[in-house]
Parts: sequence; structure tokens; C-alpha cells
Amino acid sequence: PALRKPTPRVVPNVLTTDTLLRMAKAFFRNFERPNAAGQEPIEVVRDFGLRFADFYLQNPHTGRLILDQAVRGGKEISRNGRLEALRTRLLQPIEDALSEGREEGSIRDEVSAEGLFFHLVILTLGYGTVLSLLDPWHLRVSELDGSAPLRQIISEALVAFVRQPPPDADPRPA
Repeated sequence: PALRKPTPRVVPNVLTTDTLLRMAKAFFRNFERPNAAGQEPIEVVRDFGLRFADFYLQNPHTGRLILDQAVRGGKEISRNGRLEALRTRLLQPIEDALSEGREEGSIRDEVSAEGLFFHLVILTLGYGTVLSLLDPWHLRVSELDGSAPLRQIISEALVAFVRQPPPDADPRPA
């Protein structure tokens, strides 16, 4: 009979777990400010994108740590009810703005606050972390030549993601 290899037991790296926890707490502290009452829904999304990008661009190690966890399948990330409650509180004004934008027709119906949050993570990691591959890949991306701040590029990409296209827009790419 064939011998089965034992399945290796995943032991969370305490240093990584502690670092992720400290990073998440610092992230949420960055967003402790009054909600977005009075702003247009698109402006709420734009502001959220700018502030989110600012945090990650000022803490580039955070993006690399998150990418490391993505490669490892998130095995060192454990649930934390307190952080989940903070995330829910953080996203509530975003959900309110998305709801208002859906009602007025400026925001696509299928966009949720958690979906927007996830999309923003992907945008920020992509631009903030993977950008370092441009030189080794010998890519000359004129849009990223420094004429527009990276935070603005990320925020405007987020706005484009949520914005309802005009009724006469062709849904196919040009």
C-alpha cells in the first residue's frame, strides 16, 4: 500500500499576525473622522479612495504584507470581531452614499460597500506595490510618469468603477 504523507499543520506566524493586527488598527485610526454627510455620493467615493490610497502609499510595507498573505491564501489571518466591527462602521457612510447614488442614478446598482472596499484594495495594491515592476519589465507607462499623483489615479479609477454609465453608452469596450 502507498504511504500517505502527513498533511503539514499550518502554524500562524505570531510576528505576521501581530503586524497585521497593528496595521489594521492604524488603518482604522486613519479613518476616524465625521461621516460624509452633505457630500455628493461620487465625492464620498473619491474622498474614500484618496484617504485609502494615502494610507497605503505612506505605509508601503502594508501592501507587501497583504500580498504575502494573498500568496499564502490568508492562512495567517484570523478573524477579529473588533476589527470587523470597525470595518462595518467605516463602510457605513460609504454604503449610505452608494445607496443615495443608486437612488439618484449616479452609481451602478450592483456596487456594494464591501465590493468597493475590495476593489480599492486591489487598485491600491496594484498601483502601490506592483508599480515597482515597471522598470524590470521595461515598461514605459506614460500615465504613471508622475504628472498625476498616484493617489489621484487610484481614486479616479475607483470613481470610474462605481459610476453609472450614461444611458446611451455602448457597454462594449472601444
